[in-house]
Amino acid sequence: MKKDPKSPLVKRQREFPHSIVILCALILLSVILTWIVPAGQFERVADPNTGRQIVKAGTFQYMDQNPVGIIGGAFEIINHTGALTAFLAQAAHKFRDKGIIMVPVATLVFSVMGCIMSLSEIYIAFAPLGVVFARALGFDAIVGIAIVILGMYVGFTSGEFNAFSTGTAQGIIGLPSFSGLEYRVVMHLVVYLVVTFFLYRYAKMIQKDFTKSYCYEVEMRAREKQQEAAEVEKLTGHQIAVLLILLAGFAAIVYGALNGGDSMAQIPAIFLIMGLVTGLISRYSLNQMTELFIKGAGGMLVGALIVGFARSISLVLTNGLIIDTIVYAASTVFLGMPKGIAAVFMFLFQSLMNCFIISGSGQATATIPIMSPIGDILGLPQQLVVIAFQFGDGITNMVLPTAACIMAPLAFEGVSYKAWLRFVWKIILWLSVAAAVMVFAMSYMNIGPF
Repeated sequence: MKKDPKSPLVKRQREFPHSIVILCALILLSVILTWIVPAGQFERVADPNTGRQIVKAGTFQYMDQNPVGIIGGAFEIINHTGALTAFLAQAAHKFRDKGIIMVPVATLVFSVMGCIMSLSEIYIAFAPLGVVFARALGFDAIVGIAIVILGMYVGFTSGEFNAFSTGTAQGIIGLPSFSGLEYRVVMHLVVYLVVTFFLYRYAKMIQKDFTKSYCYEVEMRAREKQQEAAEVEKLTGHQIAVLLILLAGFAAIVYGALNGGDSMAQIPAIFLIMGLVTGLISRYSLNQMTELFIKGAGGMLVGALIVGFARSISLVLTNGLIIDTIVYAASTVFLGMPKGIAAVFMFLFQSLMNCFIISGSGQATATIPIMSPIGDILGLPQQLVVIAFQFGDGITNMVLPTAACIMAPLAFEGVSYKAWLRFVWKIILWLSVAAAVMVFAMSYMNIGPF
């Protein structure tokens, strides 16, 4: 009698890793080492005899860590278990009749996450799940992307605990870290209400008539490929365990942020741990985990390309020695203005600069040292200088074609930038008006500590 190879009585032969998997595993190990081994560099000089670049003895010095991103790969291991998809499907099924209420609720959740975890890589990975959730509620991909990405940018803009923009800008000026919290909470509320109003109105419109969706053709193609399940599967015990791991990881990230942890190092490390633990309890082989990691990291390729091209703009301007000239020339416009008007122009100036310097911390480093003394001359609080920077950095990110957090999810779902622009332009307009009103009012307030 021939033995069934799938029978538990048949001993499986240990699977030897494919050569590609071995190479991928070595790449993964190298990525992990970029987070563990301290960064350093020797000075190199040209050999007078051969012209070859050689190491100059005694010149080694440690440098800022330059780790390679790992969040997308780790998240794919978690996503592959189907736990998140099953959870969202159950939530969507439960609230299907009241789906419109879930739009502001889910947006609020991501806005809270955005003010704590302001690393855009994470939200690129979340966006497809947001689309699944929105479609299950009867909405389109734009609603799903907006819930995740615009929700995140609400929190990113207010920046209550944003280590990248708020933390960098306040550190340059010398303000206490995350000071002015009460004003940022007000900013958070105002930005959230504006975003939610327009998102809710759009969702309500397509709920009444789906043909009015700005990406109607994309949705029709998606529905053709989608096979409707007769009933929603219940979460398994294993999937619940994965969700608990994810929840524990988020709790660890929040705890670290609230206790002065290094978000740049902690967030990728926590995601890596979550991915590995999920892989182990899911009984994935080393081959499977490596393949999933590479697949997830590959999913970040579009975003990485956009970031690379966008950074090349800043690189060209910097290497051409004109970025500082642009900043200086623009800053001279503020001198002599009434402080309320100057505060508004500071916000508009930072919005313009964000088109050229996509990194929040990079923009803070380039502009805050110039804006800070101008604020002193005009009698503007330094806290307001930071807030004007945050508004300028955050709002324009929602629409810039150089923002990977916008363009990557659109590319994943096949939604055109034109459709997104049609949806988001009123949000940007009204957010800009609200920001201008707030910075004008704050210029006449004591929003200290200085």
